[in-house]
Amino acid sequence: MNNLRRIVIVVVILIFLLGGCEQPVKPTPYVDLLEYTVDCSDQSLRVDLWYQDGNNDVVELKSQVLPWSVPVELTSAFTGEAYLKAEIPSSEVFVPFLTGTAGAVPEVRKLNDSGASFISGGVIVGDRVYIDPATAHYADVIGVDTETSISLNGDLFELGNEAYNIYHNKTLTSTIIFNGETAAEDSVVGERLLCCKVLTILDRYAERQD
Repeated sequence: MNNLRRIVIVVVILIFLLGGCEQPVKPTPYVDLLEYTVDCSDQSLRVDLWYQDGNNDVVELKSQVLPWSVPVELTSAFTGEAYLKAEIPSSEVFVPFLTGTAGAVPEVRKLNDSGASFISGGVIVGDRVYIDPATAHYADVIGVDTETSISLNGDLFELGNEAYNIYHNKTLTSTIIFNGETAAEDSVVGERLLCCKVLTILDRYAERQD
């Protein structure tokens, strides 16, 4: 009887000890994460993109819709260089949204065109006016006065009867986010902008808590 009692007690103790012990949980592997984002003030544009993936390979994507973003999990092969380039195809950049011919009588820092519809045509302050888009000879719109007259920040039309081309400026922005925090960003303005590049060297282990 005593032996049986001892066996029962031992079994109860073992059950209690085994039941009270939790199996060790393996720690979740730490994964470094990059996020690349690109946006533009003119979201009707499509952009071509290049970025560095988690294996240090360059990925090329064509005609991406904006805003665009992609997460990248870093592998042990990643050396720490995050690369992002966004290019607006020239076929979409060098297309004026409004064209015409300036009046025969020039006015200081003005573009006058009796056949224009500057207001209803969508001209806004900050737009850029070229006589010849192939040159750097341009002026920026500082005021939309009437349907047929806009004010410029320079004397662009000095002879009269010059052809003009008006473009909206485009702001292209790109950002690299590392583990939830902005690691690098760039923002550029100008309808002639074709590409924007962000380059940063990241220490994968700088913020890791051991």
